[in-house]
Amino acid sequence: MQIRNLIALVSILFTSSSCQAGIGIDIEKSPYYTIPIGSTLTLNREITFPADIVSVFIFDGQIVPRSTIDVYKPHCKFELYDMKPQSQTIQPDTFTIRKVVEHYVTYTPERLLHTKFVLNRHTHGGPSYQPYTTYMYLQSDKQQNVYRLSCLHWEDPVDARYLTVAQIKQVLGDMITLKLNDPRAEPIQPGQKS
Repeated sequence: MQIRNLIALVSILFTSSSCQAGIGIDIEKSPYYTIPIGSTLTLNREITFPADIVSVFIFDGQIVPRSTIDVYKPHCKFELYDMKPQSQTIQPDTFTIRKVVEHYVTYTPERLLHTKFVLNRHTHGGPSYQPYTTYMYLQSDKQQNVYRLSCLHWEDPVDARYLTVAQIKQVLGDMITLKLNDPRAEPIQPGQKS
């Protein structure tokens, strides 16, 4: 009986220390992990924004029309600050993530009818939904018109989660590479040049 208690105690201590040290935790698959400030996004190929457009949508590593996106699946929006009457091309570059905000909004069926979102579903009298969004505010000395990358999906409020790093990487494909900042490195303060 004493050996069984000793084994149980050792198991508890090992599990506790493993959790504290982060052993066995895959941060890229955790919905509770927040992308650290100072991480980078590398645009691997140029993106052209049509005239009078400040955002393009990314799904499965490709630029796609907004109207084709299933809002319940992970997708991202790449945004500029300024709208221009001519097309704008963003060249391959590495952007520092200077701020990260996780945010959600609750949309009731009635509110959905008054938004710009077009859903191919009957929403009258249905449940509420929440877009769970991770906003990554970007900084580049070369291309200062780049604003942010927003990655999201719509969720049922009962079982809602932000996208994981792995899901965001899947959306970006080989178009944009996300590199997480080493948590042991000196942190970059919001607005600080890297």
